[in-house]
Amino acid sequence: MHSASGPRWTTRWASPEVLEGGKTTLASDIWALGWVYWEIITDHLPFHHISNDLGVILRITQGELPPVSSNKKLAQLQSMCDLLVGCWQKKPRLRPTATECLEVIEQLPSARPSKIIMNNETGERTRSATLLNALGEMNFDLGNYDMAMNEYSKSLTISKSENDNELSSRVLENIGDIHHSEKRWEDAIDAYEEAHRLAHLAGFEGLHETVLCRLMDSYTEMGWLQEAQEVLDDIIIEPQDNRDWKVVVESLYKLGKASYTQGQYERATLVYQRARYIHRNKNDYVEPLYSLHHIAILYCLHGRYADAEEIFGKLKIVQDPPLASITDILISLRKPARSLDCKEKGDWADVLLRFGISLSNQGRLTGALAVYHEIRNIHELQGCRKEIAGTLQYIGHLYVKLEKYEAAELAYGEGYDICSADGDQPGEVKFLLGLAEVYCIEELYDDAVDTFKQARRISSKGGLAEPLVDTLNRLGEVYRLTEKYKDAAQAFRKAGRVAAEEDYLDGRAKALKGLGMTFADEERYEEALKRLKRAASIFRKIGDTKSLSKCNLAIEEIEEALDIVSDVES
Repeated sequence: MHSASGPRWTTRWASPEVLEGGKTTLASDIWALGWVYWEIITDHLPFHHISNDLGVILRITQGELPPVSSNKKLAQLQSMCDLLVGCWQKKPRLRPTATECLEVIEQLPSARPSKIIMNNETGERTRSATLLNALGEMNFDLGNYDMAMNEYSKSLTISKSENDNELSSRVLENIGDIHHSEKRWEDAIDAYEEAHRLAHLAGFEGLHETVLCRLMDSYTEMGWLQEAQEVLDDIIIEPQDNRDWKVVVESLYKLGKASYTQGQYERATLVYQRARYIHRNKNDYVEPLYSLHHIAILYCLHGRYADAEEIFGKLKIVQDPPLASITDILISLRKPARSLDCKEKGDWADVLLRFGISLSNQGRLTGALAVYHEIRNIHELQGCRKEIAGTLQYIGHLYVKLEKYEAAELAYGEGYDICSADGDQPGEVKFLLGLAEVYCIEELYDDAVDTFKQARRISSKGGLAEPLVDTLNRLGEVYRLTEKYKDAAQAFRKAGRVAAEEDYLDGRAKALKGLGMTFADEERYEEALKRLKRAASIFRKIGDTKSLSKCNLAIEEIEEALDIVSDVES
């Protein structure tokens, strides 16, 4: 570490490069900073169990550092574990910057220390109610609900004894949140109702809407929709209001969904219209699309198709609209979709496709799958074979993500049959590649090779250059995985030649990378480096940072292997 009079360092905090005679740098300071974090959290000096400096030096230079994930205090903070591992990277260039360290620390849960309250009669020392509440919030954020409830209970006892209604209402809200998270709805209702009462007594309006929303949520989960509606009537969000109005809207969506589920369509429509009103008052012109979708669907359930079509007409003029995510409402479109004419069916399918893609991007795979099956039903009503095949591509992909491989095989197989019957060669190749990937996941490598070869024949026959390159690269990977290095090299070389002829840079880079990795597997390191560096150059050129990163990592590992071989030979 640096001081005003020059570089200074102490053995236990020194980085490997400093102990080996190097100069102190910002990177060595980051190493030391990692140990400071360690001291704060564990209350131990670095290598506290070792009494002499020589033992410390040996452990640092040999990389024998304490396993942070096994430390009970550190294990509660995964981001802190990751930060320490980063600070203690042996190579200085791999350590985080000071700015990156600060960003991680600022995101960690924290609480300001407070004065200890001394009970003169018992002699017991007690923390303040404010700090106890903050400690409870920290434990809640970490998922330690029992510890959080313990801190909240102690805080509530003290705040009530001091007649601090504002703090008591905050603590009760937090207690309600624990009950809410654990789906103890009636306990949550009791806590939120009392929090709301005390906040009202204290004139604390900052808690008002938040507690009411959580209370409405709990009533909704219990199925007490009339009570939820009464709470909703007390929630007033004005355009100039700076409170968290999005929490209110989220609760409205839950109430709308529950009302819809119970067949109370009029209430559901009113609730979604209320959400839309709040969005408009907040000058938010994107989010109202959520409530617009729901209103349109409810209009369909009422048979008000003209009103629904008007709303969807508005949605289509908005660029890249965010899409609703309440899948069970979307699936209700099946009945009205059957009553629409051909053009209208196509419009509904287009809207649902965008919904499905959005759900998939959010990781809501089961919901997206249900939407895609609904799209397929609409296309079947129209007899649109090409669109059915396109939807089966999405369905097969989602089944793979859901690890339902047999279902994925059926989807890809059906899609292939449609494309084959229709003479759609690019479509045939896409489905064969998807099917082969499923076989690879299931470790059915012979089936995968046969399927890739079939895709290769179709691509060659149809003059489909890029699909041919992709097929050869994937075939090469299977050969490499099964240690058939000669066949792998042949596949990658042919892929590279075709890609070079067609100026298909991505395919060429992947072919070079695959060939390089094949040579590395055969310990032909010099040849491997040559191909991998050329691949990295192309990945950099086309902006494929993910592939570039993997390629650079492989290059670094091979160079280290060459260094070891050189050291052994010398």
